[in-house]
Amino acid sequence: LNDIDGKASAVQMQELDQRFKLASSGNNEITYRFYLSSIKAGYNVRAPLQSFLLSVGRQKFVVPLYTALLNNPAERAWAKALYAQARPLYHPVPQSSVDKQFKKP
Repeated sequence: LNDIDGKASAVQMQELDQRFKLASSGNNEITYRFYLSSIKAGYNVRAPLQSFLLSVGRQKFVVPLYTALLNNPAERAWAKALYAQARPLYHPVPQSSVDKQFKKP
């Protein structure tokens, strides 16, 4: 999944998900990489991504995912609403890091 980040299309991400059930993998490393690549490809993973971001607060997952969402104008409002819900669940360090991402133009 690391090699396709930013290179795969939404259709390719959908095919990978259908074949390997990556969005529902029980492995956070796999789902994180899948979600990150999906966001960049424009593949809609909102429902499983929301569950992931509401249950996993590790900075190494949270910050890059919100950054990718914020880099996509179509996802910015959704990311803001999700973060408002998830922020209280995060440790202060990831909170601060994601807050900084939201302050960028």
